[in-house]
Amino acid sequence: MDIENDPPHQGNRLKDARPDSVRAEQLRLLHEAYPIAALASLVNVSLIGYILWDVVDAALVGGWGIAMAAILLLRYLEVHRYRQARPYPPADPRWERRFLAGVLAAALGWAASMILLFPAESLLHQVLLAFVLAGTCAGAISTLSYHWQAIAVFLVIVLVPVIVRFLSVGEGIAAAVAVMAALFLAGLLVSARRIYETHVNNLRLREQADRKEHAARESEARFRSLLQAAPDAMVIVNPAGRIEFANGRTSLLFGYAAEELPDAPVERLVPLRCQELHAQDSAGTAVDYRRNLFARRKDGSEFPVDVALSSIPFPDGIRFCAAVRDVTERWRAEEDLRRAKEAAERANQAKSEFLSSMSHELRTPLNAIIGFSELFMMEDGLPAPLRQNAGEIHKAGGHLLELVNEVLDLAKIEAGHMALCLEDMALGPVVAECRNLIAPMAEHRGITLRLDDSACAHTAIHADRTRFRQVLLNLLSNAVKYNRPGGSVSLRAESRPDRRLVLSVADTGIGIPAEHQGALFSPFTRVCGENGRIEGTGIGLVVTKRLIEMMDGAIGYSSTHGQGSTFWIEIPLAQEAAPAAAEPARAAADAGAEPRPEAACTLLYIEDNPINLRLVGHMLARRPHYRLLTAEEPRLGLELARSHLPDLVLLDINLPGLDGYQVLERLRADAHTRRIPVVAVTANAMAGDIEKGREAGFDGYVTKPIHMARLFEAIESALLAGTVPGLAR
Repeated sequence: MDIENDPPHQGNRLKDARPDSVRAEQLRLLHEAYPIAALASLVNVSLIGYILWDVVDAALVGGWGIAMAAILLLRYLEVHRYRQARPYPPADPRWERRFLAGVLAAALGWAASMILLFPAESLLHQVLLAFVLAGTCAGAISTLSYHWQAIAVFLVIVLVPVIVRFLSVGEGIAAAVAVMAALFLAGLLVSARRIYETHVNNLRLREQADRKEHAARESEARFRSLLQAAPDAMVIVNPAGRIEFANGRTSLLFGYAAEELPDAPVERLVPLRCQELHAQDSAGTAVDYRRNLFARRKDGSEFPVDVALSSIPFPDGIRFCAAVRDVTERWRAEEDLRRAKEAAERANQAKSEFLSSMSHELRTPLNAIIGFSELFMMEDGLPAPLRQNAGEIHKAGGHLLELVNEVLDLAKIEAGHMALCLEDMALGPVVAECRNLIAPMAEHRGITLRLDDSACAHTAIHADRTRFRQVLLNLLSNAVKYNRPGGSVSLRAESRPDRRLVLSVADTGIGIPAEHQGALFSPFTRVCGENGRIEGTGIGLVVTKRLIEMMDGAIGYSSTHGQGSTFWIEIPLAQEAAPAAAEPARAAADAGAEPRPEAACTLLYIEDNPINLRLVGHMLARRPHYRLLTAEEPRLGLELARSHLPDLVLLDINLPGLDGYQVLERLRADAHTRRIPVVAVTANAMAGDIEKGREAGFDGYVTKPIHMARLFEAIESALLAGTVPGLAR
């Protein structure tokens, strides 16, 4: 018989192939229950012998009793052998077959009692015998219910002879007993079936529970092994705030012995000043965060840690798992980095302040040098030698201003303060503007300009207009300066398939010696003309390279000493064609031309430097319709503005007592002067200064040294934007 065939139960069928562990457990329980079954069987054998000793042949009763005792003894010995088997319980299927054989032998023995010992003359003894056999079958259900085939075979073999025997008697009571025995057999089979199903289901559930428990124990063991092997201190805390587990790294990090941490409050590892924060973090039902905190060792010392806290759900409550890492070295490195950053920021700020101050201090005297020399050259009837001398002064001042601008540009780039405004722009107008600016120098030196106007006119690039103009102007001016008399400068434009434009500036000049080419883009290094008369700062190409790279471009060159050089720049093309722009006007206006008729306007200039006052006064004198009021002190300037209500105010920034921003604020706050346009005229020429002036609300911003054309342009733009209040009155 096979133990693997399970019956249906409540609409669900048990699996035909049960796990070996369930089969082994069923067989173990059958063997465990046998001693009780054997004792009950021995009592029933004795009872039958006592009942039938005087009714049936005593020898027959005695022989049957001895046979049953032998069967019971042999079965007990088999059960004893089973219990002694190792490992226990044994998995050999032969044990199951031996047990079933014993059940079959016992069933046949009980069936033989009804065949051999049936008292034909006494209905009472017949019923008593049937009653004992029925009790034996009922008892067998409890001991054999773990094996459906065994109990079914036992019941059928024992009770079928009872039914047949009483039916053969033929009397009414005997027939009734037979019917009752048949019903009793059916009832026992149904009950045995249900009991068997319940037992098997329970065994399977218990086996599943054992598997889960075993898996949980293995998982916990693996989890603890992983925690022990972790490089960080790992602590598990229960809902009561006590430590359930701490790995070896925790003991080393906090200075506790391994046995001191289990069941200890977790606050033992937290500084007093951080315990409230810790309580807030662990008050919730679930957490998951990473935080930088401080921890406390056994000796009371504190140290910075990086804590990763996560919640782990358990049936009896949430556990908190904390991974603690000592970050003392990282904290020190970050602190050193923070201090170094602060020092660098202070140094950078000091550098910016120095650059701003140097720009202001240099531009103030240059304002007088360039401005007065420009006015001097405009004087009518000036002897040629004096005009030439004034021109040299103006030229030297311009060269010094160029040097100042390039040094400041380089400093701003290196400090990261150079801000660009990249946009899609037409190339043609920029090339035309550079041509207009460079043409006088080329004409003076006899240099022919060959610029590819047709290609440039239909090309748009993505760049900062002002800085790209600076780059192109520097390359063209270098090509003119380092050229030979009667030479040429050519500019070519070529668009590449990768949406890049290459502009090449070639000259027929002196070229660059091979030994000097490696230092071409080094600051303050002039690779040719060091001892010659060619002007230069040694910074222009460095600034050019940095600027073009900031615009996502590149620069390169090729040169042959004595034959000339070619410099090329690469710049991204615009995504879409930029609209064509009109060619810009010449940068300098003809100051000697007769001014066009204008309405009379009153200008107020607030400036503490008398030289600057005189310079602007001379410039404005060339426009007779301008009437100039001056004030060397800001408070006096405010009084003049209120009393005279000028059409426009020219305002210096660096004034004693009140700076230009404060003066502007008071002008805007006064109902009488708030609509007067105000133009800043200042030596604060850094990009940040100009942006600050625009944000403050100046209607124009003119930097020193003052160029007459730019001053007039700023004045006229501000007057037009302000609807020229003087003309409106």
